[in-house]
Amino acid sequence: GLGFVVLAQKDGQPIAGAVYLAWNDHVIYKYGASDARFWDLRPNNLVMWTAIEWACVHGYRDLDFGRSDIDNHGLREFKRRWGAVEIPLNYSYVTTARPAPWPGLSRQIMARIIQSSPSVVCRLTGELLYGRLPGLAS
Repeated sequence: GLGFVVLAQKDGQPIAGAVYLAWNDHVIYKYGASDARFWDLRPNNLVMWTAIEWACVHGYRDLDFGRSDIDNHGLREFKRRWGAVEIPLNYSYVTTARPAPWPGLSRQIMARIIQSSPSVVCRLTGELLYGRLPGLAS
């Protein structure tokens, strides 16, 4: 395959997981999610450790922790604690759409709404909007 999924469970229920892509001798951390109620158990650390172990056993040479939004300090710190080195990424956009006013505030408001919504609402919203609005497909 071209990747793998790692899940952490407590009492048979998933509490964290991540999707990794594997290509040649590289593994890329692509997506991750966890239940905040169990963060005291450090399930994300277990998921990452399991992925690192899997990659080593299967002969992969490096793990790319993927990109992180500059404002996502928690995720960036999590990656740094594993020894990840940040490399600035520069983006250029060619679009006719005007930039959203107060993009940082808009993202914060959307993040709060999404975090407090039932998962079915989040999934349906994502299916409807992904790739249709500037910035949601990045």
